[in-house]
Amino acid sequence: MAAYQTKGLFYETTLPDERPDFGTKWTLKEKDLVIGDKTYTSMKRVYLEMEDVTEYDFAIATLGSYKHWERLVESPIINKHITQWRKELNLKLKARAMKSIIRSATEDEKLSFQAMKYLADNEYLDKKGKRGRPSKEEVKAELRKEVEISKTFRDDAERIGLKLVN
Repeated sequence: MAAYQTKGLFYETTLPDERPDFGTKWTLKEKDLVIGDKTYTSMKRVYLEMEDVTEYDFAIATLGSYKHWERLVESPIINKHITQWRKELNLKLKARAMKSIIRSATEDEKLSFQAMKYLADNEYLDKKGKRGRPSKEEVKAELRKEVEISKTFRDDAERIGLKLVN
């Protein structure tokens, strides 16, 4: 199995004297980084420009293999950057979709009702906080927790000489 470079790929994660050995050509910065006659290409910029949600074409174009991309994603140092890139790409694509919906709401008579309803109902907002009724297992687990807390409280009260009335 080939050892894929992770930290050695980036200007920020490679020591200056090791950069030529690793063939470092990328930066984690927003824009390309020029130092002297050497240009380090912003991998983030390329990632966002390609808009490849599958990340396959991006991996092939930048690293030559998807397996190498997987190794890069697994790297704790680089992963936090990739997580941010993914979030930013998602927002970029969502913003474009919203502009298209707004345009169709004002221009296309057939689509305008559905588009305006979508916008008016705020369906584009993430509704992570809403959920249905808790499962029976969740209710039982919560009840067990409450019973354990109550028992601990009573034991503590008894230990310090307090009498609790039911």
